[in-house]
Amino acid sequence: MPFHCKEPENLTVVIGNNGCGKSSLLEAVDTFFNNREFNINLGSKKSQAFVAPLFLIDETNFKTFTPTHQKYLKIISDFLWNETYSEGNYKPIKNFFEFRDSEIFNYRNTHYLITTSKEFDSSNSFFLTFTASIQKSFKDNGLKILSNSDFNKITNHIKSIYTYLYIPIETSIQEFLKIETVGMQNLIDKKISSEIDNTLTKKQIRMSTGRKGGKQVSLLDLINITLKKYIDETEKTIKNIYDGYDFKMDYRARQNLTSNDIKGQIIYSYLSKRTLKKDDKPIKSLSAGERKKALIDIAYSFISGAKNRDSQIILAIDEPESSLHISNCYDQFTRIEEISDSQNCQVLLTTHWYGSLPILNNGTLIQIDLDETNIPIQSRFKFKNYFEDRGNHPNDIQLKSFMI
Repeated sequence: MPFHCKEPENLTVVIGNNGCGKSSLLEAVDTFFNNREFNINLGSKKSQAFVAPLFLIDETNFKTFTPTHQKYLKIISDFLWNETYSEGNYKPIKNFFEFRDSEIFNYRNTHYLITTSKEFDSSNSFFLTFTASIQKSFKDNGLKILSNSDFNKITNHIKSIYTYLYIPIETSIQEFLKIETVGMQNLIDKKISSEIDNTLTKKQIRMSTGRKGGKQVSLLDLINITLKKYIDETEKTIKNIYDGYDFKMDYRARQNLTSNDIKGQIIYSYLSKRTLKKDDKPIKSLSAGERKKALIDIAYSFISGAKNRDSQIILAIDEPESSLHISNCYDQFTRIEEISDSQNCQVLLTTHWYGSLPILNNGTLIQIDLDETNIPIQSRFKFKNYFEDRGNHPNDIQLKSFMI
């Protein structure tokens, strides 16, 4: 299911009737990035449940992988750019070949094409129907077949390039607080993160060592030294009870805390003590529509204010008009389009509000219908030439968006 037309744009709007699978798209991506539980339809086979995003990764992000993993990724990318469809392939994969050849082929010289999957009950089907062929390509190029461990490392690194923040159709108080604290800390400007790093690691504390002048240590050094001293003293005490006790490090665990270990907790703890209020009203007093609007306003504030951040943002919003009065919908969608115009932020949203279509200027519209066998089929249009191309739109889009 492509999220854009030929030129990738930051805003994708998915529209269609209830039950066509709009929300399932956003939930599926959340399953991949944030380990959301699989939402499997009744009567469906769990063995067939999987999520497999397709990534265009540029040279800058590619260089952040280890040299060995770069070799694996280059082979995966070469395979996906060059493989051709055959009747023996998994049938729905035909859509991938059509999309690759007609929509993104111009990116083959500048971007790596990568896919990786998460399956409900399989641990070795890394690349869907291509797994056996890609593993053979590894061997043909002098590499070992990809192990579960290396696959997980590569997948986790890919995930780290992105932050997927999903706002569901109904946000409970618990969901709101989780998004506001855990999710929003990923939107913070990298400058803030760097300043916390600098505060923790700069050698600016003089520590007495018994020699004249002592030595300079960082706050992080001091924390690790203090904790180690405490653990060593505790270990001596417990060994007096039984000599077999000890506080050995787990296998491959780091000896000391790192800046990253502490930085995330600092940001989380700081944000969690400052929950959002509106007109001095706590969030629990707001309606579902006001909570969703507040989350989008928070996201806009963080994203528009951040000039640089550690990851690329993917903001997914399920029916942003839900529970809002019609008079507030225009401002809501205008704000969302402003978010998508911000640097390094991709916005995916579903909607039933056809009135949003004429007011959006940039992005891709995806219309989803179900065929006679209840399989979703999609049509894609660009907002840039929405009026000029409206003759090709389905009748319900024309009627609901122009004759409202």
